[in-house]
Amino acid sequence: MSITDPVAARRARQARRRPVRRAVVTVVLLATSLVAGASWGWVHVIGFEEAGAGLSTTAFVASLLAWFSFLVFSIVTFGSWRAAPFVLALALLLLGGGLLWPGLQAGESVLAFPGWLALLFVVLAAALATAASVGMARRARREESDRLVRAGGTEAVATVTAVPPGPDPGSRGLWARVAFTFTDLAGTRRWVERSLLIREAGDVRVGDTTRLWYDAREPGNDRLIVVELAVENALRVGR
Repeated sequence: MSITDPVAARRARQARRRPVRRAVVTVVLLATSLVAGASWGWVHVIGFEEAGAGLSTTAFVASLLAWFSFLVFSIVTFGSWRAAPFVLALALLLLGGGLLWPGLQAGESVLAFPGWLALLFVVLAAALATAASVGMARRARREESDRLVRAGGTEAVATVTAVPPGPDPGSRGLWARVAFTFTDLAGTRRWVERSLLIREAGDVRVGDTTRLWYDAREPGNDRLIVVELAVENALRVGR
């Protein structure tokens, strides 16, 4: 019989392995995106009939690896790495740049195929990076607001009153809306809903309690209510 919580030990092992997995799939994703774009660009410039078997095979294999690594990257980093959107944006930029470069070298117009497709990848990369930056800025403001509420707000005990059906024991988790209730200083019972990641079946149950902070001057202001359980189990908790 072990004296170590097996669930905690498994999560600790996963946390140690996560940076290595991220680094491996990131390198593969970026490298294959660049090679796939450049090889298809040269195939188009040379001509599909004249392109050698080696170049055609490289283009095909690199495309498959880029798509596969994109899927693996999305699974490995989903909900756990804030830099993931920027890596995906860089992969799109490398794909578009690699596809565009051979045509530019050959003097082709960027408005002719595949130049316009390459430009589309570049625009998508810029849009993704911009959206990620805006999202991170909003999250930073939200975290600062939560910090101020926790520092100067009124603490109360919140009780879970409603939990959607949990994930299967073998699944990766469930992103769900959970309802909490608490009583403010005036004795008024209030409810608040928060989205949180239920990692394991049974992690969050009706009747569970957690700490909650609210602004006593505006107890009904949902934006000034911080639920500890929701903060600890936010969808994006990675670095």
